[in-house]
Amino acid sequence: MFLATFGSILTVYGSPWLEIQSEQAARVGIDYRYAYKRAYAGGEDGLATMFRVTPALDGGGAEGHSHDLQKLLTVYGDTRFAALLRHQSAAVRQSVIDSLDFAFELYVRRPDWSAPFPVTYRIAPHRFAHVPKRT
Repeated sequence: MFLATFGSILTVYGSPWLEIQSEQAARVGIDYRYAYKRAYAGGEDGLATMFRVTPALDGGGAEGHSHDLQKLLTVYGDTRFAALLRHQSAAVRQSVIDSLDFAFELYVRRPDWSAPFPVTYRIAPHRFAHVPKRT
């Protein structure tokens, strides 16, 4: 428990983008730090808020947020993450998938993330990302 809590605090407060994310999220009435901590602790309401804030972020805020979403996908697992994402509007689902495409390309160096997370990967089109070759 301590490690999960401590790791969460380090992740949230160690982000170089946190101030930008928090400022941009506040413009649409969202407390980014609180939502992220809730999501990272397993709070589905926190993850839903993280999904909903995605379209409101841009630039550095969107870049940092994409990495946050990628880490949360790993924490929640494919099936649970996808089930929660399916409850969001089509616009939010698309924005989250766009952000995950960006994160997997930039941070994980794995533009085709369909194998480890097939359920989430299929939720929306991949408009800007690497398209896997058909064999």
